[in-house]
Formats: sequence, structure tokens, C-alpha cells
Amino acid sequence: MNKSIFTILFSIFAALTAFAQAPTITSANMFNMYEVDKQYTADTTGVAPGVSGANVTWDFSSLQATSPEDSIGSKYVHSWETPYPNDFPTANYATQSLGSQSFAYMTYSGGILSIVGVEGQQVYGGQTYTIKQVFDKPEVAFVFPFTYNTSNTSNFHASYDVAGTTVYLIGTQTLKGDGYGTLKIMGHTYTNVLRIHNITNEYDSIPGYPMNIPTSQESWAYTMPGKKESILTISLTTSQGQGSKSVTYNTNSKTSGIDYPSLSTSELSVFPNPARESCTLNYIAQKDGKATLHIINQLGQEIYSRNIQV
Repeated sequence: MNKSIFTILFSIFAALTAFAQAPTITSANMFNMYEVDKQYTADTTGVAPGVSGANVTWDFSSLQATSPEDSIGSKYVHSWETPYPNDFPTANYATQSLGSQSFAYMTYSGGILSIVGVEGQQVYGGQTYTIKQVFDKPEVAFVFPFTYNTSNTSNFHASYDVAGTTVYLIGTQTLKGDGYGTLKIMGHTYTNVLRIHNITNEYDSIPGYPMNIPTSQESWAYTMPGKKESILTISLTTSQGQGSKSVTYNTNSKTSGIDYPSLSTSELSVFPNPARESCTLNYIAQKDGKATLHIINQLGQEIYSRNIQV
């Protein structure tokens, strides 16, 4: 074979191989009910997101934890198990901020995870208030599947009350898989990492008042198939001319889970198994209530979803 032709063919093969190695995040990366997404805080000094592109190596070997106790997290629960399910009837998914009574309500269908509302208790001046934010146009939090060069832009708007005054929130969010490759962090090396770049611009406004508060948020999340928590997230926030940076990480090999005594695999049966076109599912519930049935295929794609009463 002519040497130049061989070189061209080898280059094409190498390029195709590199493209095929780009990781894909599917709905299999979604948290199950009662699992906890926990992130630990790190020193932000000198931490920058690095370059984008294919087959990149991001080296955060020198990243320093602020303290083992400095962590934030969310627990995933059914929306009907929270204090405010009737305020968000379309929600079939919810998260609770650990250590608080604040909940985010979401819908998940057809590979799209959207935020439809936020409600919870906050303390100001020694008094406890319930703050409710309702999205009349939901914020698309994520779209599955997601890989290198995937991009999604969504507009959203919501309203909430502050001391009897209605405040309107309007914003735009863009997500893009802007790089993949190897991540080095705190003695760990991950070789199948996708970086997700998030740019969110929003502002709060009060009708009749000369008040528009703009806020911009930009973040880079380093994630991978099979690990539900982001390995590393770098976030920049700017509001009213003031900027801040945060860095969080999770290098644990397993997602934190919370046992739920009313669920047991021995109480679920499928007939026939395996099934080709149809099957019957039998489940013995420990208590009456609402539930959501999700059927996921081997690619991590949801192929069926239905709300049921048990």
C-alpha cells in the first residue's frame, strides 16, 4: 500500500476511534428514589475549568478539600411524600435539600427532566416563612441522552411571593457537552469523563418598580456513565456586579443510598420473564398510596411511564 494512502486511512481510523470513545450520559445516571447526591466543598484558589475538546486531560490533582464536614446534598423522593404535592400536581419527582425543609419538584418524561416548582421553609429575622416558586414555563434541567457536542437551550419563567409582593423570574439555560477525556483529581484518575458546560442567565423583576436583578451562572460539571454524582463541579455566579466561585467534588465509588423498608425485590414478580411483546407485573405494596412505574431498557432509555394507585 502506498505510504501516503496508509497514513490517510490511519488518520481517519484514529479520528473515528476518538469520536466513538466520547461517553454518553443516559437516564441510567438518574438517581433512584431515596438515593442521596452528596457533594463536598473544595478550596477555589487557582481552580479553573481548563480547555474544551476531545480527548482532553484535566488535571486537578492539587485540589484541596476545605473540610470533610463541609458538604451539601439532596435526597431524591416521590413528590407525593413531600409536604407540598398538591401545589405541583404534574410533578412525579422531587429532591429535598439535606438538613432543610426545601423541596424542588420535577417532571420526568421521554428523557426530559424539568423543574416545575420549588417550595420550602426559610427563616428570616427569627420568623419562619414558606416560600413557593411556581414555574408556568418549566426549566429544562437535563435531556437524555447527552454526549460530546450535544447542546440544549431552554427558556423558563416562574413567579414567587416576597412579603405579599409577586416577583417574576425569567431566564435562559444552555447545556453543552463541551469536552471529554481524562480527569485527575485527589489521587483518582477517571478516563471516561464528559464535561457539561451550563450557562444560565436570569433576572428577577417586580412590575411597577424600577427593579431588575440580573444573575448569571456558569458551571462546568465533570461526569461519567455509571457514576451518578458529578465528580467535580466548578461554578461561577455573578449578581448585581458581585461574583463568587464554588468548587465541589465527589470521588466516592458508590452513590449514597437510604433504605426504604416498604420496598423489597421479593415482592415484585414479572411473568413471563424474559418477555417479548407483553408481560404482567405483580407488586405487593406495604401501604396504600401513589406510585410511578418506570420501565427502562438496556440503553438506559425510558420506554414506559405511568402513575398508579397502590
